[in-house]
Amino acid sequence: MSNNPQQGLFRWLWHAYMARHIGVILLAMLFMTIEGSMLGAMSYIMKPMFDQVLLFLHRSQEQLYTQIHILFSSSLFRYN
Repeated sequence: MSNNPQQGLFRWLWHAYMARHIGVILLAMLFMTIEGSMLGAMSYIMKPMFDQVLLFLHRSQEQLYTQIHILFSSSLFRYN
């Protein structure tokens, strides 16, 4: 054993349990990598859809604010 107790504990854990399951551990890491990359690809594919929808809502919201401003301003000048 080494002087560092944590290093000795990790060596014991590796030799006693994890070394026997290295194939399953690597397979799990491969699947986690694939799942993470698919999530990134899906968000990249969906980005234009959200951009187009949000830009449309932003433009229509600006038009609505402009119309409200014109109506409010005209009503103020009409009664003064």
